[in-house]
Amino acid sequence: TLKAKDELVPIYNNPDAASPVVAQLENGVLGTLKVCNGAWCRIAGNNFDGWIRQERLWGAYPNEKLD
Repeated sequence: TLKAKDELVPIYNNPDAASPVVAQLENGVLGTLKVCNGAWCRIAGNNFDGWIRQERLWGAYPNEKLD
């Protein structure tokens, strides 16, 4: 389980800030970590699925990798 550290955190289509934003994660909204590569995490929840900078999340340690 995870949640955003800030008010609105962009969720991207790919693990790249240049890719399209597919949603905005609001503070307090919970989601599930799918995978983390040390910089980005793929997350999913009610009506969202995409990539978010790992440093913007509660529930994922800095540089933590999750397969």
